[in-house]
Amino acid sequence: MRSRRLLALSVAVTVLVGLACGGGGGGGGPTGPPPPAPGINFTPESNASAESVFLQQGGQTSAERLFLDVRVNQVEDFYGVAFDLEFPAHLLTWVDVDEGGFLGNNTSLEVVEGSPGVLVVGHTRLGSQQGQNGSGILMTLEFLSAGTGSGQFDFENEQAFRTNSFPQTVDFIAGTVSVQP
Repeated sequence: MRSRRLLALSVAVTVLVGLACGGGGGGGGPTGPPPPAPGINFTPESNASAESVFLQQGGQTSAERLFLDVRVNQVEDFYGVAFDLEFPAHLLTWVDVDEGGFLGNNTSLEVVEGSPGVLVVGHTRLGSQQGQNGSGILMTLEFLSAGTGSGQFDFENEQAFRTNSFPQTVDFIAGTVSVQP
């Protein structure tokens, strides 16, 4: 009889302790947004509109490398472009450029780092060719991570040209980059 009372008491204490502890709860509500994904992430400042030159993260981007496509969207008679691209030199180091296929054959592409964090870019068709119509990649810029944090890309001194060097009005759309360990 005594062992039955001890067993009943033991069960009662176990049930009460379980109820008092509340089953382990979830530790409270959300503590804020999740941390950024590790690696390099580029975010455009807006969607590409018609008649625009814009930056877009390339598919080869990794935790250490950013491949940034310079693209055109719905352009007509697009013969060439010149601009300075400012980038956060405390976060990224420029490595290389590859020509995209949009302007076709018989072109000239020049990219130099004029000062830390500023690329001076010129890309044009050559000769008496007509400008290109449509959308595509002008070039892909490659960067290596050099720090952590967030920073801005900006176009400066931007110009676009039609056949025969006539100026063309296009929007230039840059963006921000986040580099996380």
